[in-house]
Amino acid sequence: MNVRKINVLRFRGLQLLVMLALAIALCFRAPSVSAQSVTQLSSQISRLEAQNTLLQSRLSRLEAAIGRVDNRPLPNVPPPSVPAGTSALASDPMFNRLATLAIELRDRIIVLEDRLGIRRPSP
Repeated sequence: MNVRKINVLRFRGLQLLVMLALAIALCFRAPSVSAQSVTQLSSQISRLEAQNTLLQSRLSRLEAAIGRVDNRPLPNVPPPSVPAGTSALASDPMFNRLATLAIELRDRIIVLEDRLGIRRPSP
C-alpha cells in the first residue's frame, strides 16, 4: 500500500474514532443534560458537523488532485454514517478531545493543500 492510501485510511479511521467518541460521551452524559445545555450543544454539534463536511470535501479534492498527478484514480471509500441527533457536553473531556482532534485534522489538511497548491475557500 502506498503512503497516500495509508493516509486516506488513517483519516477514515479517525472519523470513525470521532463518531465512536461522541456516541460513548452521549451514553455517559445524556441523562444529566439541562434544556439550555441541549440547545448550546446542538448548535456546537451542528458547527462540528458542518466542519466535518467541509473537511470531507477538502479531502475529496486532495484525493482528486493526487489522482490527477499520478494519472490514476484512488479507490472510492464511502463516508462513515453519522448517527442523527447526537449530542455531548462541551465540558466532557472526551468532547474536548474530539474537538482538538477535529482542529488538528483541519490543520493537517491545510498543510497538505498548501503542499499541493490547492486554494482554500474563505471561511
